[in-house]
Formats: sequence, C-alpha cells, structure tokens
Amino acid sequence: MVITFIVFVVLLTIPISSGFTYYKTAEKLQQQSINQVQSETNLAVSALQIKLAHLSGLVTSYSQLPQLAKAASAGNWDDAAGAARDAQNNVAFYDTYIDRVVFFDKNGMEQSAYPTLTGGIGANAANSAWYKTIQLTDAPVIPPVTQRAALPSINVVNIAASIHDVTTNAVVGYVVLQIPAEHFLDFGYALSIGTYGITYIVDQNGDLVSHPKYANTGVVNFSSIQPVPELLAGKNGTMITKDSFDNQKNFIVYQKVPQYNWSVVTEEPSVEIFASYNSAVVFVQRLVSIFVLIDLLISYLVFRYLKAKDEKRRIGSLPIKEETAGFTLIELLVVIAIIAILSIVVVLTVNPAEMLRQSRDSQRMSDLSTLKSAISLYLLDAANPNIASSSSGGYGSCYLSTLQTKGTSSSSCGVFANTYATNVSTTQTLYRKNDSTGWLPVNFSQISLGTPLSSLPVDPINNANYYYAYAATSTGGAYYFEIDTYMESKKYNQNGSNDVTTNDGGDNAAVYEAGSKPGLNL
Repeated sequence: MVITFIVFVVLLTIPISSGFTYYKTAEKLQQQSINQVQSETNLAVSALQIKLAHLSGLVTSYSQLPQLAKAASAGNWDDAAGAARDAQNNVAFYDTYIDRVVFFDKNGMEQSAYPTLTGGIGANAANSAWYKTIQLTDAPVIPPVTQRAALPSINVVNIAASIHDVTTNAVVGYVVLQIPAEHFLDFGYALSIGTYGITYIVDQNGDLVSHPKYANTGVVNFSSIQPVPELLAGKNGTMITKDSFDNQKNFIVYQKVPQYNWSVVTEEPSVEIFASYNSAVVFVQRLVSIFVLIDLLISYLVFRYLKAKDEKRRIGSLPIKEETAGFTLIELLVVIAIIAILSIVVVLTVNPAEMLRQSRDSQRMSDLSTLKSAISLYLLDAANPNIASSSSGGYGSCYLSTLQTKGTSSSSCGVFANTYATNVSTTQTLYRKNDSTGWLPVNFSQISLGTPLSSLPVDPINNANYYYAYAATSTGGAYYFEIDTYMESKKYNQNGSNDVTTNDGGDNAAVYEAGSKPGLNL
C-alpha cells in the first residue's frame, strides 16, 4: 500500500506542477493587464493636471494684459474683449481648449465676450460656483462643470480670474475662459486601455466633466455611483463594480488630481482583465481532474501487481490463481500507452514555452502603450517639443532599443515604410536613460510634473530579431510618432487567436504598431 501511495503521489505531481506553471503564467498576464490600467490612469491624471495648471496660468495672463485691464477699468468691456481677441494671435495666449473668453463686471453680469453668442450678454452669474468662489480668493478659480447660459447650451468649465483696476488695484470685473467640458478628454487618444475600456473625469461635486458615453448637454451627477463616493472622501484605489451605463462588471482604477480636487476614473470590463486568469483556473481544474482519474487507474494496476507478488511470496511455490498472476501483456501495454499519452498531453496542452512567449508579448504591448502615453504627455506639456533629438540623429533616423552591435542592421529599423537611417548608438550605460540620451530620443525629464518613466523600457529579449523601434516626424507644428515591435507567440501574431499585429490600425501586418500617426504609416 505504501508503494502504491508513493506511485500515486509521484504521478499526481505531473498535472499539479504543469497546472501550477500554467496558472502562474496566466496570473502574470493578468497582473500586467492590471498594471497597464493603473499606468494609463496615472498618465491621464498627469495630463489633466498639466492642462488645468496651464489654463490657470493662462487666465491669469489674460487678466493681467495691460490693454485688457485698462479697458475693463474704464468700463469699456467690448474693448477688453478686443484685447483678448488680439492676444489670441500670440501663441502664448492660444489654446485649442478655449471656446470663449467672457467678461463680467464685479456684480457678475456678463458684459462682453469673444466670440459673442446668443443668450450670453446680460446673463447674471452671481449665483454661479465660480463667482461665489472668486469672492473668497484672488487666485484663479476652476469651479465644477456647469451648463452655460449662451447658446448652444453645452456643459462648460468656467476658469475665472479677477481683473484689477490699473490705478487702485481694486477688483473691477472678471475674465472667464469657457472650456467645453468634453475637451478635457482630448488626451484620450494617447491612452491604451483595451477595446472596451473608457476613461472619464468627475469634478469636486461628483458631476461628470467628461464621459465618452454621455452627451455634453446637461450636468450628470455621479456622486452616488462607485467609485465616486470614494473619490469624494479623498481616496484613490481599485475596485470591481457594475457599470451604470450597461450594467456589466468592470475593473476600475480611480485617482484624484492633485491640487484641483477633480478625479479620473478608468474602467475596463472584468472579462478582459481576468480572461487569461479565469480560463487558466478552469483549465487547471479540468487537467488535474483528468490526471487524478488516470492516476487512480495506474495506481490500481500497480496495487494489483504488488498484491500478486505478495501473494506469490506468501504461498511459496503453490500455483497462483490467474487473477493474481500480476500484469498481463495487455495491461502493461495499456500502462505504457497511458504514460506516453500523458506526456504528450502535458507538452501539447500546457505548452510552457508558448505561455512564456505570450507573457513576453503582453509585456511588449504594455511597454509600447506606456511609451505612447508618456510621449503624448510630453507633447501636451512641452512648449517647444522635440521628439527626435538632433544630437541622436533627428527626424531622419529611426531608433532601436538594442545596444550597439546587437540590433538589426536593416534600413528603416526593419519595420518602417519610409526611409530612415537605423540608429543603434546607445551604450549599456545610457540606453535606458529618460533624458533623450537613451535609445528613445525624447527628454521626459522636462515634463513639468516630473518624468512618468523612471527608465526606458526595452524588449524582453532585445536582440536583432526582437526589439522596439521608434520613428517620428515634425511638419508645420504637427508631431507624429510610431513605435513598433515583433510578437513571438502564435496567439498574438498574425492569424493567431488574438491577432494584434493585423488589428492594430497600422500598415505593417508583421509587427505590432502603436503611436499617434494616422494609419501608423511612418
């Protein structure tokens, strides 16, 4: 019996160890998906914080324009609006988010605007959130979202600053930058949160600032819908809850925007986040169950064999009954066949090598998404961006994540449609630096809130066959970039069950592409 038990335990280690490997790999893939959602939320928070800081500074600059302040001090509000219009010809005062520049007297009455809209002039803002708040402070005010009085009656955020008399410094009125609320998700193109994932923004009252599933007309309050109550209580975190729009379970990451009391929420269907993990659990359960049954069968045959030997030893040379004579030839062949089948099933079904390839591919997709978001954040923040440092080769080169002598020697980095000089100039000391001296020639350390990357990610293998490749263009103030990589696994490759190379929106079906260029055709 002891020997039979040992055989049973030894055989059982095959499905358990194989299943454990499969399970841990799936768990790693799941964690990478969770990390990706958290990373995208962090970058969205940084992008929103940068934009709000910029708009706060911009409204202050408007309020301090000498011609504007002089006109407002004299009560010439149309001249003040003209000064604002003229200022927008200066790039320092222009922002694509601004829909209107509106002027109010010190009593909160709308006096002028650029451009003028029906229903605006004469509207009283004395009961508005921005007006009540600005009576308590001389600092710029970013109030909750509201529906504007002027037509079209859309949701806006009124970013306000006081205008002071040029002589007495007393408050004579207010300038308001009116921002359509939906613009605050314009950075969403830079986020990679899955096919069905969304990001939305709520203000200090729990009202939706911008949400891809809700129209920009009529303020919608989310203060009772998770995770907004957590955010209003000052908490950041993650949770799984049902979506208020389509009632599906979502994995949610929520985070407050420092200084401004707004919040960012990222949702992704739980089925996407936990798909690999859940399928792995079911697979392991089935695998272990089948192997236990087979293990019991083999153990039973071993038990019969040992029992027969024991019986023969006990009765000496007496004839042994046929049923206790040990294994027959057929039984031996069956056992050998079962063991062979078990080995083949483990190798073909679990396929640890393929699972490791899938894990590396998942890391590649996560890295490219992180780089895409980081570059987009840099472009949003930088006054004079440079996304292909001339010291490294400029816009005429493409850039590899590999070290010198270890990357591909193919032109255009072996992946891009246009002609680029392949650049593999980085060294072991420099290649992961984030200050444009690393393999990717963008100085992330210049971002005002700090770099989102402690070091540049590189391909998990990072050789001449598997690497990250980057190229960028700059034409007339428009900046575009693309980052490419090869997939290893059958699952994520062309014609695989989760083919990402064909469905990434790019022009090269052989590689996975990410970036900002329409068509990804650099």
